[in-house]
Amino acid sequence: MKKYECIEQIGPTRKSQAKKRKQLQEGLKQLQKTEEENKGYQELLQKQGEEEALSQLANSAAQLKGVIRCTQCGQVGHMRTNRNCPLYMADEARIKVSTAVSNSTERKADDGGNTPNSSEEKSLRLRVKSSASLLEDLDMKPSKITVNLSELREGARKHQIEKKRKRMQEVKEQAEIYKRPYMNPMVKQSRSRMPVTHLNGNLELVIQELLEMDESELFRIPVDGTVVKDYYRVIKHPMDLTTMKTKIQNTEYLSIRDFIKDLELVVNNSKAYNGDASRSLITANAVKLLKRAQEKLKNINAEGGIPSTSTISETTG
Repeated sequence: MKKYECIEQIGPTRKSQAKKRKQLQEGLKQLQKTEEENKGYQELLQKQGEEEALSQLANSAAQLKGVIRCTQCGQVGHMRTNRNCPLYMADEARIKVSTAVSNSTERKADDGGNTPNSSEEKSLRLRVKSSASLLEDLDMKPSKITVNLSELREGARKHQIEKKRKRMQEVKEQAEIYKRPYMNPMVKQSRSRMPVTHLNGNLELVIQELLEMDESELFRIPVDGTVVKDYYRVIKHPMDLTTMKTKIQNTEYLSIRDFIKDLELVVNNSKAYNGDASRSLITANAVKLLKRAQEKLKNINAEGGIPSTSTISETTG
């Protein structure tokens, strides 16, 4: 009886072990299958990552294609002449130092190696230790070089004086070219924006065209007082085209407005002596001269140079 009981107990354990073994084998197969699926997914992700990295590199290369790179420091975004460069003016400073060092060395050789012994000269001397790279660039042997600070200061002072003198000379030349009356506020409002010589050159072309007009026959020269005896008794401020041409040649017109005022004076004098344009042909001819001058001067860029049409209507009225 005991023997059969043991067999019955062993039978169920073997079945359970076989069942567990089968479950483990199925689980192992499932893990292998899952691992294979994950492996394919990982390969796909890795491939996509490589493609994204390549696209990013291509984009960055395209962005850097038009970017300026400094040849001095190697950074991106500026040139070697930009003040933001960390090595800005480094070459120029090196050249200045090397020039000063070479000049001091030459002066020392010319003096025969004699150096002053006074304490003042010693206090103004600076001993500079040159680097090996700088000496190689200058083809010099390693040695102690002395720079005279007093001479450097004197050279800097002379340079500043010369720079100031040139700047003052340029200011004077500009003031001479662009001559403008700043003291008189009435004239200041009508000053020309162009140089006086250029302005009078344009006015000379206008006055020449007026002189060639048939209507200007009575206005070309001053009125003869012996012929028209009462003219200067009536007209206190006479004006004619020849006088205006002389003023142009002497560059007396500082603006177009001054030129127009003289032409208006010609019209007003004719109106005062001969009558309005509606009753006098002489005054009508003077108004034609004024209109022609205004038409020629419309394209000249100046302040307050051309009066409005109301001025003409008032004159002719």
